Amino acid sequence: MLRLLTAPLVLTVLLMQSIRLALGQIWANKTRSALTTIGIVIGVASVTAVIAALTGLKAKILRDFESLGTNKIYVSPDWPRTGRFKNFNWRVIRFRPEQFDGLLDRCPSISDYTLMTERSRTVSYGVHSIDGARVYGINPSWHRIENRCHPGPAVHADG
Repeated sequence: MLRLLTAPLVLTVLLMQSIRLALGQIWANKTRSALTTIGIVIGVASVTAVIAALTGLKAKILRDFESLGTNKIYVSPDWPRTGRFKNFNWRVIRFRPEQFDGLLDRCPSISDYTLMTERSRTVSYGVHSIDGARVYGINPSWHRIENRCHPGPAVHADG
């Protein structure tokens, strides 16, 4: 019973002796203690920086994916590297508008679609000309799909 009553006192004495011994060792080895402290601070700071960078990167990637839209899908033809179509002309590989006739009737989960084409062409206006300009062709539904307002009538300036 006496042992049970003196246990808290013994633990307190051991704790105080341990603290006194630790502080004595820190005071005796000041350089090593300072270097250890600096190492711990640098380690914690680097782990914190890596976690912050990864959190920021994750947020940016999620924001980029969300900007695509959850209800959009892009389909484009690709030239096969192997198989019977590998040497075909691009006119055979490309999508044609008539291939999309009736798409909305057959696929009720699709609310709208647009066809797009892109070419590099020479663009000229009056005496000015740009070689190799990228020219895009879109359907009017592109503006609804991309949540862009449809532009008004084109204003032509006399040149």
